[in-house]
Amino acid sequence: MPVYSAISRLEAEEVVKKALQRFGSNGLKLEIIEQSDCCARFQGGGGHIDVYTEPHDGKTKVRIETREWDRQVKKFFEEL
Repeated sequence: MPVYSAISRLEAEEVVKKALQRFGSNGLKLEIIEQSDCCARFQGGGGHIDVYTEPHDGKTKVRIETREWDRQVKKFFEEL
């Protein structure tokens, strides 16, 4: 299961909001399994996407674990 990470200038809540838009019902239409201010978990299409955030030197560290959705996760990171 690949794990991707990056540092973003966005607040954690904004990263999660963008993930919900990209991967949830308005985007890839994956089922939202869990969501909070710091994380979101999606499932569908034979795989999953788990988004985690944490503070990092005044910015936000974003870590995403995925199965079957690598290309879409990489594109998401490009837009952060």
